[in-house]
Amino acid sequence: MSVSNFCKFVQFVLFFEAVGAAGQSETRRPSQARIEMFGATGSSILLPGFSKEHFQNVHFIRWTFLATQILDYYNTTQRPSFTNLYKNRCNFFPSNGSLVLRNVTMEDQGQYRVQINLNYSRSREIKLNVVEPLSQPLIMSDLTDVDTTVELICQVSVGKASSIQWRKDDEVITNGPQYQLVQNKLIISKAKKSDCGNYTCTVKNPVSEMNNLYFLSIHGLPPLHRYTVGLSIAALISAAATLFGIIILCLHENSQAIGLELHKKMLQFLQIATMLSLIILFAAFVCWVCGEGPSGIAVFMLVLLSVLLILTILAAYVMKASVSQWLSAILSIKLCSVMMDAVTPLGVIIVICASGILLEEVMKQAGKGCEPVANLQSSIIPAVAVPLIILLLLFGVYIMHYKKPKQQTTGTPPACQDEEDSSQPQCAEEVPLQATSEGNCSNSRSSANGQEPDQT
Repeated sequence: MSVSNFCKFVQFVLFFEAVGAAGQSETRRPSQARIEMFGATGSSILLPGFSKEHFQNVHFIRWTFLATQILDYYNTTQRPSFTNLYKNRCNFFPSNGSLVLRNVTMEDQGQYRVQINLNYSRSREIKLNVVEPLSQPLIMSDLTDVDTTVELICQVSVGKASSIQWRKDDEVITNGPQYQLVQNKLIISKAKKSDCGNYTCTVKNPVSEMNNLYFLSIHGLPPLHRYTVGLSIAALISAAATLFGIIILCLHENSQAIGLELHKKMLQFLQIATMLSLIILFAAFVCWVCGEGPSGIAVFMLVLLSVLLILTILAAYVMKASVSQWLSAILSIKLCSVMMDAVTPLGVIIVICASGILLEEVMKQAGKGCEPVANLQSSIIPAVAVPLIILLLLFGVYIMHYKKPKQQTTGTPPACQDEEDSSQPQCAEEVPLQATSEGNCSNSRSSANGQEPDQT
């Protein structure tokens, strides 16, 4: 053989070996690939074997778990021989070398290996992770009041969640200024009525996924709304008490029991009470505007209350002599009298009506959230009704005591007696006024003039 032919032969052999090595490396790579799998406790899991491309010229197969042998399979007998530990827990498939492991426990977690013909290059490693399935999550919350930090806690009693997802009305919640996600908690900062609704917690791990629904109801009112309710109730009760006082004063307008000075002091007291009611209601509307923003009705009521407050102050000063003379020089006396008599009742009536309207608006705003309006009504109605009932009972008792002395003073007619002769008989109380004037009273007047009565 010539030298040139020998060199060509050597190149051909090297080329063939390189091609064979490349092909062998391509067949080894998938067979030696490592797989990571997850299985749930108590379930069955399939440990994969080989594909058709790599499952050729198979004479012997062995499965092992760490250092423990699971089975041996000989192609000649076509029957797997299991060890006692896995004899009743496994199913082997000779078509591809896969293995089914039943009733998986935490002890089954680890490294599995399957080999063909005891050749390390024709083996596959499988890492099995055994995970406990999750139970249905339980959602809990602590505070659910307006303007507080509300925490929703999602917990599972069985298993360990690898991820937790929160949704509100089918919208996924992410971290932001309103919501913060910390481990298994959903934190709502400064909760509002709009934050109420359906919240869903979804927990996941590699072998299970569970969720639960929780309805969050935000209770109560914001601080400014609470101030509005309290001030409105105070203004309403104060105005009602002032109205009863005005009615009592009107009953004694022409009575001799109350003097002029006492009448004047009572009128001044009622005017001061009206001023107080107007100021309280004005503060209630200011809190409402700060909480809900300015509106046409609110601004109109603020202006109206300011005008009534100024008129009430002027009416109180009208009662002073110096101020009365000064106002009389500007206004007519009749107008001053109307101002003094009409401003206080008008202010009281407007306070009562405006307080009721404001309380109704607060309840409408409360009804926009998830809390039933009945919960708010159950707390507002007693606060308004109880003081008003007490005032009404006191007013009724006063009226009953007021009528008794009035009936006693008006029920007895005056006796008809001669002024000059006290010895003459008086007119009987039982005799009607018309008969008395025609009979005994005319005879007594004739005797007093020195004339004899007519016998006919």
